[in-house]
Amino acid sequence: MVEQWESQTGDRVLPEDHFETLVYYADGPVNLYQLRQWYEPLKALDAEAPAVIVCRSVTAALELLDESPLPVVYASRVEDLENLVDRQRFSMALYVNQNTRNFQMMRSNTMLHVFISHGESDKSYMVSGQTKTYDYSFIAGEAA
Repeated sequence: MVEQWESQTGDRVLPEDHFETLVYYADGPVNLYQLRQWYEPLKALDAEAPAVIVCRSVTAALELLDESPLPVVYASRVEDLENLVDRQRFSMALYVNQNTRNFQMMRSNTMLHVFISHGESDKSYMVSGQTKTYDYSFIAGEAA
């Protein structure tokens, strides 16, 4: 696993047993807008429950390293996800879209899985059975 994050001191070592919130992003750079709109709320959440963004796409991770207000981790394999979960104290994972690779993260039963969506569309999948897999789903628009 490539672990990278920038602290204010320039530290690039991920501290163990530190993060409580996992923000899961399995998509590529083209859909980063779905995550970007959450930067401000995630910064506020980070103050109370330290958060880290976990990317499954190396190109998305590299882009996020340049712009994200939160630490960023690249996890290429399911084993990398499991190792990360074992070394942190995550109480919840947040998902901004319905990427099929979300289910690889949802294997973990040690945290709540929360679909927060990206909110700018009201598509039929928002009311599909797929959203039932999350512990909580926050849906906007008519689909709600």
